[in-house]
Amino acid sequence: MPVSEGSAERLRISKYLDDVTTGCVTSATLDGSTWMVYRIPRAKLSECKDWDAFKKSGVYILFGSDAENNGFVYIGDAKMRGRGDAVYNRLSENSRGNTDVSRWSEAIVFVGDSFDQTEISYIKSYFCKLANDAGRYVVNCAAPQEDQKDFWEFLDNAKFIMGPLGCDVFEPLETPKPKKMFYIKKPGIADAKGYINTDGKSFVLLAGSVIRENILESAATFVRELRDKHSKKGNIVGCAVLQKDITLDSPSKAAGFVLAASANALDEWKTENGEKLIKLDSGLYE
Repeated sequence: MPVSEGSAERLRISKYLDDVTTGCVTSATLDGSTWMVYRIPRAKLSECKDWDAFKKSGVYILFGSDAENNGFVYIGDAKMRGRGDAVYNRLSENSRGNTDVSRWSEAIVFVGDSFDQTEISYIKSYFCKLANDAGRYVVNCAAPQEDQKDFWEFLDNAKFIMGPLGCDVFEPLETPKPKKMFYIKKPGIADAKGYINTDGKSFVLLAGSVIRENILESAATFVRELRDKHSKKGNIVGCAVLQKDITLDSPSKAAGFVLAASANALDEWKTENGEKLIKLDSGLYE
């Protein structure tokens, strides 16, 4: 959905200052709108407890890292309760326990008076759809069941303001296509394919690759550790078939992972025409 014309002119961004330190809590609003947007570091949440805005209903996006240091996003809604402290209570609840969500480090919060609870649920679902479509994070919540034209301007502006607030959760992730696909084909042992990542160092091993089922005694420790890690994650099932794309630190580690043994990546990885990795320069991308 395109950003509506004039959004840039109608957006106003201001910063709250705390002890002459800028950037602690950032807010933005649409001129003439009852909706405010806040970017809040977790460490500053307690200072927002008595703010009127945090006693209202709203939609929030939590950013953080899980136990394995992978980035995550959680999108939720906060609806009015008896004490009238909906947003603050929900953020506080999500700060307790030892779940991935409780590890959030920063929140984006949309609060306002212009939508009822059903409409807030729709906005949350639409945010989930935007985030999932962008592909930067895995977001486990449902997309909206039907379009709501009445919200288009608000949703356009919500998307727009995320940029000035420094958040890319709704920005589509562009994955460059590699020029060269590489294969390891050994009948009865392995049939794998992948490509060198955009950083020029790591290697992306593609889902559907068949890897050696049994680890050889000559396999390096890292091979055993990687196999164990991805087996526990459910990335390898059946007769050693990879269930999802995985990124390994180098073509050498990828070759060792596939062959379950010590392997020379420069010899093992070949193009469809049989050209070895060792003969190719670094110009692997369009």
